[in-house]
Amino acid sequence: MSFYELNEIVFIKAEGSYTRIFLTNNRMEMISKNLKETISLFPENEVFFRVHNSYYINLNHISKYYKHQGGTLIMSNNESVNISRHKKTEILKKIL
Repeated sequence: MSFYELNEIVFIKAEGSYTRIFLTNNRMEMISKNLKETISLFPENEVFFRVHNSYYINLNHISKYYKHQGGTLIMSNNESVNISRHKKTEILKKIL
């Protein structure tokens, strides 16, 4: 069992019935729970946001936003995260 500080989590990505957690310092963990189960373990707060069916991000780790359809976020670890068109307005309110 591993424990991490919330600020170490850059984003979380669904991978079928598994979830990959992207951490600071280019570390990654794979867990055997789906994204919905994983998210349910998090405390309610304003730091994390689900931007897509496959992505749950830490708002404090956003480096860039590229505008197109839904958009793309570049996170602090230089990984790209797609934003669904339905979440675009909501995420822009949070980051602007």
